[in-house]
This record gives sequence, structure tokens and C-alpha cells, in this order.
Amino acid sequence: MAAAVGAYLLHACICMFGQRTVYYGRVISIYLPLLCLVAAATVAQWPIRFRRVAIVALLALSLATMSQFAVRYARVVYPAEFLNATLITM
Repeated sequence: MAAAVGAYLLHACICMFGQRTVYYGRVISIYLPLLCLVAAATVAQWPIRFRRVAIVALLALSLATMSQFAVRYARVVYPAEFLNATLITM
């Protein structure tokens, strides 16, 4: 775990001081499991009352962002050629 945190901090420092690295999906996906593990380990050390509040807040935030995505995704229209080429039926 310490090596993963060290690698993350090294990459972050190179990005900050070198100003040449960009964060995009492929780069962020490398660090996502590490961030989840660190967040889970941090929350596990909190008292039970605060953990429950954190869980409720995360669930509410997840539902809010998923509903916003669903509303925006419902408005996406694909061209008929794409739908026919991929054999997607409506």
C-alpha cells in the first residue's frame, strides 16, 4: 500500500511541477482503485455514527448523479445508420 501511495504522490508531483501531464480517463483509471481503498480505510477508522452519516451522504450523492446522467442520456439520439450497423433495435 505504501508503494502505491508513493507512486501516486510521485506522479502527482511530476504533474504539478512539470506541468506537462494531463489527467484523462486512462490515467485516472489507474489510480481509482487506490483512491477507493484509501477512502475505505479512512472511513473504517471513523466512529460508527460518522460512518453511517458518510454512507447516507454517499448514497444520496450517487443517486443524484445517476439521475442527472439518466436524464441527459435519455436525450441522446443515435443516427439510424449506426443503429442498423450495430443491430440495435428500439
